[in-house]
Amino acid sequence: MISDGFRVVNESSLNSIPSVKKNNAEILKEAWFWISVQYQSCALTKEYLLSNVNVTNTPISAHVMSSTLTLNSSRSRKRKRHLDNLGSLLRSSPTPVATIRETSPTNSSRPSKRRSSAANTLDGLRLSCGSFLNFTNSPDHPSPLKLPRDQDLVIKDKPFSPRYQVFSELLQTEINYVGVLNTIITVYKEPLEDIIDKKDCLLNNTEIKIIFGNVLPIYQVHREMLEELKCLATLWQEDSSIGNVFLKYSSELMKAYPPFVNFFEKTREMLLQCDQTKPLFHAFLKVGQLRPECCRQSLQELLIRPVQRLPSISLLLNDILKHTDKNNPDHQALISALASIREVMTHINEDKRKTEGQVVLFDIFNDIDNCPPHLVSSHRVYHKCKIGANGMYGT
Repeated sequence: MISDGFRVVNESSLNSIPSVKKNNAEILKEAWFWISVQYQSCALTKEYLLSNVNVTNTPISAHVMSSTLTLNSSRSRKRKRHLDNLGSLLRSSPTPVATIRETSPTNSSRPSKRRSSAANTLDGLRLSCGSFLNFTNSPDHPSPLKLPRDQDLVIKDKPFSPRYQVFSELLQTEINYVGVLNTIITVYKEPLEDIIDKKDCLLNNTEIKIIFGNVLPIYQVHREMLEELKCLATLWQEDSSIGNVFLKYSSELMKAYPPFVNFFEKTREMLLQCDQTKPLFHAFLKVGQLRPECCRQSLQELLIRPVQRLPSISLLLNDILKHTDKNNPDHQALISALASIREVMTHINEDKRKTEGQVVLFDIFNDIDNCPPHLVSSHRVYHKCKIGANGMYGT
């Protein structure tokens, strides 16, 4: 888009800063346009100038998040990258929002003199061991994750087994996942709630609850679980029990996930409806998408991550089990943890079918004139049958 005195460009698709023929013309980032639309006024251009930005030719696909394992590269090579970068990922921020990509970070952030990958991993993890979470002050606005430094913890470099390499992959994807949930809450949910009673509110309370209402319980349980996984990696031994961590939180996972997954279609429909009918909310979504922590992923793409996370955990736990000796105390714990995760997924599927059946019953009730209200009940189920030519019923 070109206007008098400036030009707005999408910086993610540029190889170099474009030339402008007009004297004193300014090249602005795309975020300037959407900020101006959202607030219905011209935003300050100095905060969105492109002239001082290093433009690279990185394809957007490089920033796309994936909840499943990458199949076009070998497992060993991917796990080596996880080990090399996990330490720097954990050190980069006091919160777990270092990145939301499940692909490996670039090598530019590494020091020139690099120690072993195990040392990098453990140095970062050392900062988090011993920290704790407290949600009692403000459950609706979780406090930043604080990782106190433990000066007394000394860990020696040592080679790690294939079992640890798969565990490090599980840990890094968990860090990324918690980062995604934190981004949903801090970039979208909380700003919308902050202006809900103001003149310039974008969504009402009902719309916010339908879109974001079931995210926070998932975030809380995974944030606590992440802390235990970090400490497990910090004090790693081959008999460290990964399975017990997931067994400990199995009941919380069972409570947190069904409401989100079962009503995800309603969440998606409400989000799309508000996006299409509320221009200022559309601009708000665009501004959020351009934030660095979103990696150009839309809110809809971020919200689907909880739907994908449990199958991903199941695959990784199964892979860890394959590399765990039967005499290892964690072997039986991993079997039980896998069973608990699959039980949650089974419960979600059954609950989803039940919910969909109840929705169908309500639709039928609304379509029938003068239908007796007592026919609609939670214990009733919907069965669809066909009548054959011989008069017999068939499913």
